[in-house]
Amino acid sequence: GNQYEKYRFECAIQVLQQTIALFPEARLIITGSLWGEDQKFSMEIAQKYLQKYGLQTRVEFTGSYSQSEALQIFQRADILIHTKFNDPSPNLIPEALASGLPVVYSASGGVPELVGPDAGIGVPVDQGWEKISTPDPAQMAAAIQKIWEDLPSFAAAARQQAVEQFPLEKFVQAHRDIFASLVE
Repeated sequence: GNQYEKYRFECAIQVLQQTIALFPEARLIITGSLWGEDQKFSMEIAQKYLQKYGLQTRVEFTGSYSQSEALQIFQRADILIHTKFNDPSPNLIPEALASGLPVVYSASGGVPELVGPDAGIGVPVDQGWEKISTPDPAQMAAAIQKIWEDLPSFAAAARQQAVEQFPLEKFVQAHRDIFASLVE
């Protein structure tokens, strides 16, 4: 994923701060590009935000990465946190689930349907199109704690969700159907 919206980064840092109170060894990997055209400037802003919370040594930035590098990043993680509001259908979610990563997410957009009832925990947010709503960081941290306490079960459910809901055959057939309907 990328951090095209600054609010997603800020929310994730607030979640990390709350999580450290529960798990002192917690760390966060921030993937992809940051918001804005000038990545150096955005990184300076991000570092100042980390200093505000005293989390400079707890966060790693991967920067941009290739699709082939994504699996290595997933393998270094235990849980994916997804703070984006009303994300319709992010590719990141099925990829994480396929890697056995349970997801703690903003319960909005298409993410609840992608994750399903057992492969993660959604944190409620105000719904609507007037403003962006972020999940409460304390509730996100509590969801992380719940998953951590039963990580093997959640990880197995994540992998199972990916296998059942996102098989390659289903994807290929859906595209065949679309192309066939266009040719007719």
